[in-house]
Amino acid sequence: MKILDEYKFTYEMAEASSTTQSVELINKLMKVVGETPGVAHYSALSGFNVSNGAIKSNSGTIFCQLNLGANEIKPSEQVPGIIEEMLKRIAKAGIKMLRL
Repeated sequence: MKILDEYKFTYEMAEASSTTQSVELINKLMKVVGETPGVAHYSALSGFNVSNGAIKSNSGTIFCQLNLGANEIKPSEQVPGIIEEMLKRIAKAGIKMLRL
């Protein structure tokens, strides 16, 4: 049986960032998140930060449903391992303008 857990992260770009820049960023993030092992499903909201309720063009939120594997779970299949891998991939993709 697979175990699922949920994780969300928000981002905020520079104050002067446009909606177009935010959408471009969230599209890059969704590609990275979608290719990260252990992510079963994800959805994203550009322009809304669920952590503080801000509705601004320079922020967004990604919700991830993580697939934590079967009975014996390797460290890389646990939440911290999946998140660590996701953050490595975000950095490797050159996405730097974030405050996660």
